[in-house]
Order: sequence, then C-alpha cells, then structure tokens
Amino acid sequence: MPSVAPNVSNHVAEGWLNRPDILNAINQDMEHHPANSWERINTDNDIWITINTEEASEA
Repeated sequence: MPSVAPNVSNHVAEGWLNRPDILNAINQDMEHHPANSWERINTDNDIWITINTEEASEA
C-alpha cells in the first residue's frame, strides 16, 4: 500500500497515512498529498465529508 492511500465511498473521502513502522512520519509523497486531495474534494460534488486518519501499529 502507498504511504498515502485515498478512498472515496458513499460521499465520504478518506485519506489514510500508511507508514506505521515509523509512526507515520511525513515523507515527500505525504507532503504533496493534501494539496492534490483538496483539489479533488473541491471539484467532486459526490464528496460531502472528508476524514483524514492513519494506520497505527503502536499507541
């Protein structure tokens, strides 16, 4: 799975940060993902809600 995994279902856009082995530290891919995601969210009328979360292996 990529370090940022987007998913859209039932009008909900979810953005998953997926680097639990290093506590989801931001890399170059993650740095540019929010701008790309917001561009789609702002232009896609089927997206009503956005959730950003992360995969975690530790608390």
